[in-house]
Amino acid sequence: MKLPTTCRNTPRRSALLAALIATLLATTAMLASLPPVAAAGPTPGAPAVIITHADKLNGYIAAKDFLSHFSSSPYPAPDRPLSTHAFAEPRVQQHAYLAPHEAAQVPPYRVHCTVADADSNYAQLVRDLGCTVHEVRDTVSPDAWKRVLKEVDDAKFVVYVPDMSDTAGAQARAAMSAIRGDPRIVHTVVWSRQGVDGHGTEDLTAFQWYRALERAVHAAMIKAPMAAAAASAGIGRYTVLRLAFALERFLNIAADIEDTSQLRLPLGNDGRMPPISLHDATWASHTLFQAAAAASPDPRFKPVMTLTTDTLVSGADIAAAATRGLSRDIEFVSISRAEARDIFMSLENVTPELATVLLDVFECARRANSGCRAIAPRDDVEALLPGEREPKSPEWFFAKYADMFSSGGV
Repeated sequence: MKLPTTCRNTPRRSALLAALIATLLATTAMLASLPPVAAAGPTPGAPAVIITHADKLNGYIAAKDFLSHFSSSPYPAPDRPLSTHAFAEPRVQQHAYLAPHEAAQVPPYRVHCTVADADSNYAQLVRDLGCTVHEVRDTVSPDAWKRVLKEVDDAKFVVYVPDMSDTAGAQARAAMSAIRGDPRIVHTVVWSRQGVDGHGTEDLTAFQWYRALERAVHAAMIKAPMAAAAASAGIGRYTVLRLAFALERFLNIAADIEDTSQLRLPLGNDGRMPPISLHDATWASHTLFQAAAAASPDPRFKPVMTLTTDTLVSGADIAAAATRGLSRDIEFVSISRAEARDIFMSLENVTPELATVLLDVFECARRANSGCRAIAPRDDVEALLPGEREPKSPEWFFAKYADMFSSGGV
């Protein structure tokens, strides 16, 4: 979630933003009323994972999912809508797709998060999740990232969730420089964008940012000495995880969907993409960490991997999934890029940079044979999501977050 510096929107939009945040955090807030459990908090000596930019939406979702699935504290069951406020048993009980003996081997992490301003309201929301917060104001300074690493005992893993802008490459260069110099870091997963190296994105600004991100990561990390565990696993010290359009980005435009009962996107009738949930990106990151820490090599894991669903969907398909997931009619309306920019910029929490990313991804989805319309290799998906786990569908996403799109909302 982007930290707003000024409120350019109506009280209605601000109220909807508050409702969105409240829904995300409702289950966390209720934990205080539960009886204490024996396994409260991460196991002593558990490895630490650092999640960057947790005060932005994608980083926040990553932190929430790491804490819900891979922490020893009880948390809402992962596959139930947040609106049910249903609580699962402690951590080992939550891995529904794993056999009991496998679930018992899933280690909890101590989760640390970076934020731009430790005194902000958004940083407090991250703390409320259970994350230990570290401030990084100057994100293009290697020293700022080195300081964070020094503050985290037993730091072993990093999920680098980028904050996309024209400084994305410089930010990644600084962070990877610090990570490269810390021999404790076994593996870093960098969330990037599907289609970054494909046809049809050369003129799109957001994809230029992603290319700068990846160039910086490869330039820094390919020189990095492999940690002992990663060397034995044969996986290397980093993975660039290219993700399709994240379904969670619809949370940024939830106010417009809620107000209009329409999905207004610049996708045309020909736009197609295989969207992914960040829920699956988090699981994939955990899988990569486990592979890096394993004693035996696994050739399925590579420096660059892709994660998408296995089906290309149109705007009309997504609206149909929203209709089923929200149990009310949602109509797809194709609009122009200019109209979409006006709508996006009228919404709380959509910055010019985020609007550029959204517009360019939708434009890429309209271009025949573009990388944004490619399905991830099946080998990648099966390696990243083991145990016959399949990527979550758009319908699952809308059902999970139904409260955020509820008619009448606030």
